[in-house]
Amino acid sequence: MRKATLKTRLFEFASERDIRSGNCSVHMKMTGWMSAQMRSVTQKGIAWQQPIEKGSVYWNVPILQVYLAFGADSDEYAAIVKDYLESLPKS
Repeated sequence: MRKATLKTRLFEFASERDIRSGNCSVHMKMTGWMSAQMRSVTQKGIAWQQPIEKGSVYWNVPILQVYLAFGADSDEYAAIVKDYLESLPKS
């Protein structure tokens, strides 16, 4: 079986509730304080988004995992953000 690369990875967005309950590919305890701290150092629209009608925060799960493992200033984080931006449809 081939190892998946970042280029083929699906960039899943999941709500904080789904992340806390394990209803997505990652499960972790995320408090409101942790979420606020992570939002202050990561890019809105890339690492997270907040639809107006729902009010809940949705995280880009692969980017969140790399951020938690390596930090926002790491080469790994910059690389996955670049890959995510390249995966978006071109208009």
